[in-house]
Amino acid sequence: MSKAHEVLSVLIVGCGEIAGGYDEANDGTTVLSHAGAYRADSRMCVAACVEPDATRRREFMDRWQIEDGYADLDACLDARDDFDVVSICTPTETHEALLARLVESAAKIVFCEKPMTGEPARSEALRDAYNAAGKKICVNYLRRWDPEMDRLREEMASGAWGPVRTVTAFYAKGLMHTGSHMLDLLQHLVGPLSPRAALRRTEEYSAEDPTVDALLSGPGGCPVYLLGSDSKDYARFEVEIACARGILRIEDSGFRVRRRRTEDHRLYPGRTHLGAGEAVETGLDRALAGAVDNIHAAITRGVALASDADGAIAIERLCRDISQMPITGDLH
Repeated sequence: MSKAHEVLSVLIVGCGEIAGGYDEANDGTTVLSHAGAYRADSRMCVAACVEPDATRRREFMDRWQIEDGYADLDACLDARDDFDVVSICTPTETHEALLARLVESAAKIVFCEKPMTGEPARSEALRDAYNAAGKKICVNYLRRWDPEMDRLREEMASGAWGPVRTVTAFYAKGLMHTGSHMLDLLQHLVGPLSPRAALRRTEEYSAEDPTVDALLSGPGGCPVYLLGSDSKDYARFEVEIACARGILRIEDSGFRVRRRRTEDHRLYPGRTHLGAGEAVETGLDRALAGAVDNIHAAITRGVALASDADGAIAIERLCRDISQMPITGDLH
């Protein structure tokens, strides 16, 4: 069998929504979970799972036809340590210990939910340990594997939309929890961001991970406004990138992109305005399949990961810097 078709063995740690639950709730046409993505790729075989809740573990094993299940990672690795890939689908506070344990395992890549640890120094230490061991950490900033986001990036880089004038981004549910997804996407599309001011801080998600409104600057001093919503009202993850030749909007958490181009006004000669635009559905509902393909290629052919430890640590630093800034424009 060629390396391109080599079947890799997978362990999933944690059996919650992102592990498989999101796809269990749908009709099989989406790939919104780790188990769903591995199942969709014949070159990957989920051989075992780890979940302390015995009932949920059995449900997960039955649903995804997984042979072995364990209550904790140590018990699993004591019984067998033959996994090429390990997915960490557990709460953030557990990531550091799990990543530290897996650096000594046979796994070549650990696919970790974001953030790695939430503490840049600790994440850096883990990255260095993995580098020394010849292993990689892939972090699930899933929009990195959405082809439509890559198309947007290429269009902007080509100059098709002209210079970026302003960026306005809306998110909810914590700066590190969801804001990190937004910041990673913005840096992917626009370029490096630097925090300038924190305008408001709320604890709509948690006191440990507040939702922060902030002003940042992008390449060329382009202003980037990061604005928080209350996740108890509704989920919000939307971006408007205003360019010289039109506006790009990322809507519905990234499931839809709208392009509005400048055009001559039909009634007022010499006046340019924005057309109604066109919306397209993105590939976000299958982005995790792209992540699994990327992981397979990284192991078998040495292809670079689209979202690695270095990029994830840069986002953790940016979140830390924003959260530590004094509030300069609190409206309360």
